[in-house]
Amino acid sequence: MAHYQATFRVAYDSPYARFTAEHPDTTISQWCNWDRDYIEISRPSQIDRRIHDDVYRMAKELKVQITRKSKAPGSMGVSFDSCLCNKVSSPPLMEMDRFNCLSLQPYVFEHGSELCCVVALSQADLKNLLSSLERHGKVEMVSKNRVEGDFVRDRLALSLADVLGGLTAKQRFALRAALELGYYQKPRRADASDVARALGVPRTSFVDHVRKAENKILASLRPYISLES
Repeated sequence: MAHYQATFRVAYDSPYARFTAEHPDTTISQWCNWDRDYIEISRPSQIDRRIHDDVYRMAKELKVQITRKSKAPGSMGVSFDSCLCNKVSSPPLMEMDRFNCLSLQPYVFEHGSELCCVVALSQADLKNLLSSLERHGKVEMVSKNRVEGDFVRDRLALSLADVLGGLTAKQRFALRAALELGYYQKPRRADASDVARALGVPRTSFVDHVRKAENKILASLRPYISLES
């Protein structure tokens, strides 16, 4: 069974596209899990004060809060407190749903446009997608490959939304604390009581939240695990 993997640019108005137009040497990579956005801004040279200030200006315009920030000489990672899907229109995502195409994260923005990587289940679907996107802005094909056989099973990236989208805030918080404190390391650096104490919750509450988070994640992965059995 053949699939088509294509990479193309779409020029349309969005906060991330405008940012990379204003800073032509930057690239923004965006991940979304339907609850919050995480972006990484990279450039060949130092992340300077101007870029730092413009990130906060963009967050203020979008009415989102920056919950976590990391910085290296040529990159900056930013977590927002919410997903921007209901605030920023994304023509590529909307059109992909219409034409049986799958989007691969991260979503990449550079030089004022989005660099999209998609998987189409047929050549006709891909052609219709590109034709429809031309209504929103200039479309430029970068690459297109026909892939035979077990492409979806072996090479298709799994969306974070599929894995993490069903977790509640308390479940995500418990899972993140467990990871950071070494609950899953061998040997363990922290047991359930240690993590619960750090979170300021009863041990039974922590165990309940983290077990439910584990069950949801494993349930979302079940079809992919079954493919390998």
